[in-house]
Amino acid sequence: MDFGLESLIGTPEATPVESARDRFEPDLNRDDFLKLLLTQLQLQDPFEPMENQDMIAQLAQFSSLDQLTGMNDSLEESIDVNVLLGQMQNNNMATNMIGRTVLLDIPVVRAGNGNEPAIGVQLDGPVTDLKIDIYDSAGSLVATLPQGSLPAGEHSFSWDGKSLSGETVPDATYAYEIRGTDALGQAVTLPGFVLGTVDAVRYQDGIAWLQVNGADALMAQVREVRSE
Repeated sequence: MDFGLESLIGTPEATPVESARDRFEPDLNRDDFLKLLLTQLQLQDPFEPMENQDMIAQLAQFSSLDQLTGMNDSLEESIDVNVLLGQMQNNNMATNMIGRTVLLDIPVVRAGNGNEPAIGVQLDGPVTDLKIDIYDSAGSLVATLPQGSLPAGEHSFSWDGKSLSGETVPDATYAYEIRGTDALGQAVTLPGFVLGTVDAVRYQDGIAWLQVNGADALMAQVREVRSE
């Protein structure tokens, strides 16, 4: 298993600017179009020159091409500005979150070296035999946290960073899985979240990363911010 930054955010196929360029950029630019038009005028038969309406039609096409190119340039500039402003806003918000308690939609926790991560779950109905399995980066089961029967609502659990053998696990990132049995007797896997305090904010390639109990998270992965 890979619990690196790329596994959390994925790799986008194309940026907004690249998508806009593919959609609006013409095959010929205005310089190419003008060269073709001048070449056509130079090579035309002097005894059968281009009709006025043909000339007007081609000039109209040139005008449309020029407007399309200008629109493409303006669109790219607008997208660049909007992306930059959005990034600046996220970075400012991230700084203001230092010291706040957050709920993160991430499937991993940081444990070891004194870290005791808190894992939460929101139950829509009662669940029995609920347990949380913890796995290392190799996919091996490291710990199991049995919780028994729980009613509907929000619940949180703390992992002391101990393995199945009772030893403290190495300082690393671990995946968790929450499972149980619903009211119909069906085995279910439940989505969880991580609770923690934002200790610091670091920046990588202009993107703000929240450091929560030793783990990294993006602003987009924040489900809720709490004052306590």
